[in-house]
Amino acid sequence: MNLLAHFFLSEVAVPASLPNSNGVLIGNFIADFVRGRHLEQYSPSVIQGIYLHRKIDDFTDHHALPKQSAERLKSQFGRYAPVVVDVLYDHLLAVEWQRFSEQPLESFAARVYAVLQQERHQLPERIQTFIQTFLPHMVQHNWLVNYGTQYGIERSLESLSRRAQYGGGFERAVESLNTHYTEYSREFIAFFPELIHVSQQFFHRPLD
Repeated sequence: MNLLAHFFLSEVAVPASLPNSNGVLIGNFIADFVRGRHLEQYSPSVIQGIYLHRKIDDFTDHHALPKQSAERLKSQFGRYAPVVVDVLYDHLLAVEWQRFSEQPLESFAARVYAVLQQERHQLPERIQTFIQTFLPHMVQHNWLVNYGTQYGIERSLESLSRRAQYGGGFERAVESLNTHYTEYSREFIAFFPELIHVSQQFFHRPLD
């Protein structure tokens, strides 16, 4: 899943009894920059967020519905099709936000930006530097809210293209989204409640 979904799942999955849910959100955000199991430099809540991120990605990668969505894109984007689907699903989450949350998306996004700013001090210096560089662009262009617009999702896909080692032109996936919107939407709406449940269950089990 992409940024908006990971942030949302960090919030909705965390039980009220957890002392620092902000750490889970931070850990979920930085997980792709953290390798292996040597996590001693992080707080317990950040470690939980890192493992939650990995659980979300593993469940998504092996689920039939995201695979079904990716199949429409495979001829254009090859092995990157599942990554493109992650971004398209963020768009669908933003569009369908009220189906899954009572909190307005704008308020949720503002909270996420504030947490990233306030909590970055507990991270290694290189990740603090990344957040300090990355965050102003996220806030200025209000990425999390703008995922719900075609312009925002195209910009996100263009950014993904620039980071891809091979291929590119991922913004063309918007054409597939528009052509097969009903199918993508149906697959996402069926899949996402399962992912919420898996994320919530994660906190009732010991870390692997």
